[in-house]
Amino acid sequence: MHADRVRVAEREAAMAERFTGAHPDVPVVRVAARASDVHDLDGLRQIGADLAGR
Repeated sequence: MHADRVRVAEREAAMAERFTGAHPDVPVVRVAARASDVHDLDGLRQIGADLAGR
């Protein structure tokens, strides 16, 4: 299971690298994973704050 997650993480990192290489003017921000799905305004506000760097 761990090896599968490592492969997924490596694949996602490579994909992100290709994207940022192809689109260097597009800002990229990492947002922490949430414990559950975001389905309400409070959750969306938290993600918005993360995206804004607050």
